[in-house]
Amino acid sequence: MATNIWWLPGQMNNRKLLKLQAKAVAGTRVVGSLPGLSGLMEQAAAVISMGGYNSVNEILATDTPALIVPRETPRTEQLIRARALQKVGAVDLLQVGNLTSALTGAWLAQAVGSRVDRSGIKRNGLTKTAKLAAETFTNAYPAPQEEACTA
Repeated sequence: MATNIWWLPGQMNNRKLLKLQAKAVAGTRVVGSLPGLSGLMEQAAAVISMGGYNSVNEILATDTPALIVPRETPRTEQLIRARALQKVGAVDLLQVGNLTSALTGAWLAQAVGSRVDRSGIKRNGLTKTAKLAAETFTNAYPAPQEEACTA
């Protein structure tokens, strides 16, 4: 029997975590931390995530189908990220206001057993940003030119 792992990020207090662990059905493990997340995502049949920056980067490194259910308040950065990734076919998006167990179950039914080709997505943004910043700085503040001295 496959194990379902529900990883709940550190913002959840221990009492709530214990409560959820007690309610978990057979074959489901609820954890507060998960070392080796990248490897587990690669092996997973499907991933459902809020779409935080680090989680999305882990997802993009795999071909595992992913459903992003982004937080929309107090900031919309997860929603913006999820929409952009949905647009290029990297993930599926379900907004919280539309979230139902039926829709989630239907998504899982079609996702399990499939894989997503994300090989065309460039994940070198940090390196690219550093290069662009260096170029911008160099262009804005060119090195002073030495003047020739004549006597």
